[in-house]
Amino acid sequence: MDPEAREPLGAPGHAVDAGKTREPLLKLVHVWRSFGAVSGDSSPDGYRRWGRFTCPSGGSWPQCSYTQRPLGAPSVFNFYLPDYQAPGEITDLDLYSPELQILNESSVVLAANDLYTQICSGRGSSNNCHDQLTSPPPSDRAYFPNESLDDLPNSGCGTTCTGQQDTNLIEEINLRLLSGNMSGEINAPNDPANTTLNTGMKGVLLRLLQLGITGDLGESVARQARRREMLYLIHLVAISPEYDMQR
Repeated sequence: MDPEAREPLGAPGHAVDAGKTREPLLKLVHVWRSFGAVSGDSSPDGYRRWGRFTCPSGGSWPQCSYTQRPLGAPSVFNFYLPDYQAPGEITDLDLYSPELQILNESSVVLAANDLYTQICSGRGSSNNCHDQLTSPPPSDRAYFPNESLDDLPNSGCGTTCTGQQDTNLIEEINLRLLSGNMSGEINAPNDPANTTLNTGMKGVLLRLLQLGITGDLGESVARQARRREMLYLIHLVAISPEYDMQR
């Protein structure tokens, strides 16, 4: 019930320093929960793989990609110190940014790449969003079943989606990942090239959707194309600065 948690971003009196950086591993968990991922991991060493201390030459390991792992905090202070101040503006304003202590140029790129692999998990042999979900689905990792993606708005319009249908999809992803705080406005959904009316991240995502495959490709191919667009949009939002800041 704390006002900082309940007031919308930009509300009168809302503190300029409100919010925090999302922890890298919690980004993945939040994306999984927001879009109905299911666990296919039936291997007896599943915990050992996720709790591994060293980074192997291949595979996806949270300690390597996110600098965190379940139950792996090195101290009672979690993975970072409570009084850490990132150099620069945060230190100058005498603010604290504990979560930034485990972020650097390398870890940000590794996490972004692994988020793509996890979001596209089970799609083809290389976990690529271009491919269809394999049959049977993976038994060694979490993945998004087709049913979860088809539950999103206008999933059935395939490659003939209108601007308004694309807008509905963007707003649903906005609600699930950003609590409705995605930047920008879409005022001309059927004219995505209009950068004056379609602004911010919403406008960018709308233009990207309109650059997708068009034409009548048949129901099954068209539905797969729409799923691919959904996965790409989820990944783009998950690696964006707006999603990085939990406000």
